[in-house]
Amino acid sequence: MAKHIDTIQSAVASSGAKLAHFKCNDGTELWLPRNVLSFPQPKLLRRLQAEGLIVHGKQERDCLAQCLSEITPYHGPAPIDRSGWNGPNFVMPDRCVFSAASTPSGPVIFSPRFPQPSFRCSAEEWRANVGELLTGQSVLMFVAMAVLAPPLLDIIGQTEDLLFELIAPSRSDQSLLAQIVFSVNGVVSSHGVPGVIPFDRLLADPNRYRDEHADLLLLANDVELSMAADGAARRGANLRSFLSAPAGTTQRKAQLTLLLGSRSLAELVGEETEIGQEVRKRSISIALGGERPLGIFNRLPDDAASASELAQRLTTNSRLYYGRVVGQFIRKLVDERTSHPLALKAEIDEDIERFFDHAKVDRNDLTATNIARSFAIVYSAGRLARSWKILPSAWNCGPAALACYFMRRAGQPAWPSFTDLLQKLAADRSAVHLGDGYDEPSNDAVAAAEVFVRHSANVRQLMIRTNAIAGKIPYWQTRRTTPEVINTMIRDVDNPSPKRRLPHEGQVRMFVFQL
Repeated sequence: MAKHIDTIQSAVASSGAKLAHFKCNDGTELWLPRNVLSFPQPKLLRRLQAEGLIVHGKQERDCLAQCLSEITPYHGPAPIDRSGWNGPNFVMPDRCVFSAASTPSGPVIFSPRFPQPSFRCSAEEWRANVGELLTGQSVLMFVAMAVLAPPLLDIIGQTEDLLFELIAPSRSDQSLLAQIVFSVNGVVSSHGVPGVIPFDRLLADPNRYRDEHADLLLLANDVELSMAADGAARRGANLRSFLSAPAGTTQRKAQLTLLLGSRSLAELVGEETEIGQEVRKRSISIALGGERPLGIFNRLPDDAASASELAQRLTTNSRLYYGRVVGQFIRKLVDERTSHPLALKAEIDEDIERFFDHAKVDRNDLTATNIARSFAIVYSAGRLARSWKILPSAWNCGPAALACYFMRRAGQPAWPSFTDLLQKLAADRSAVHLGDGYDEPSNDAVAAAEVFVRHSANVRQLMIRTNAIAGKIPYWQTRRTTPEVINTMIRDVDNPSPKRRLPHEGQVRMFVFQL
């Protein structure tokens, strides 16, 4: 019997995309965007041929025309057109599906993103030969836990990306950190390197790599080489595009990215530049050099004579034993999310609260809260994996995450409080004071002033001329949308700079802040 199209159905994929499902009399299936159904027949025939479905002869064309006139809804489980979480099921980039018996998955219709993860050990062998060596090494434990954290973001409804930078002066340390990541997940990237993407490729096409690593860790290195290849303006533009890139065509809510380098992004673009300050807001950098006598290690085991010997042993073992941890963790997450979704989310939320309490986070500081939350999510992933006997029972996940959090806090210069900045401007001798208790200033004093303080009853307002705001508020374009600025700013409904009366000048538009 000649092969022909038997049925055409309309379907909705797991991502929400509208599809057309073509099924042939020999069982062959084809999924295409639904808009192909509106193509003229010659164009539709060419599209089907390009997908390997050749319709030739009058009988086959008549079958196609008949099916197009009798399109029916598809009633099976939603076809899966993206990796990562698809409802309660999780699909790896190689199309491997983790699903609970009670929630069968639909057909996987996307092409493999990159090769199948490699497995070269049992979970017990990994714990004995790699996990035990990592015990007590806070940085390495944190990296291993960070590999497990991305699937948690969807469960808790995280909407902001998490971007960690590990600043290791030694290339050998960076190599070991990347090897630990590979040992945990066994993922080989789309260009054949064990899980690592050169940063210049990530900058050039961030959406591609976000899609490929949906709900998995995105690891990039060679940050300095990538940034050195361009001039300052180009570096800033590339970084700004990367930081503001949408979650990708698969509509991901959030991504966890880990960058390895010897200098921070903010330092490479200039910490005092606008883009440098934007990087500081978005990125969490942890410096691993400085006062740490053993570099990325906390201690040496009794049978290791030096840090280099321990590093070599870890490198060797992680190349021999790899790939089981992420799969085990995701399988357990799928089971828990299917059977106890609310309890799982509540458990993660409790971990975050517990971390906040131990870290003594200032919950009124939004920036500090967001940073601590990123560490807390990594901690929760580690604690869950240990409780499920995936990570070694000797791992103290909380202290390891806290150690890295305090390393970050110690190495990061404080962002000046906006409230303190306003008070400093108000107290400056160049500010002109108006209102209750103050004489009217002269015409020359008003004309020369850029900052004014208006006093009335118990209220004080700081007013800054619109053409002076960038000079008075450092990194104004970056800071103006932050909550601490929005909460103190007084504005008109349709204008951020309301009119205020100045002596000798009348109504003038100003930026106005409540003191």
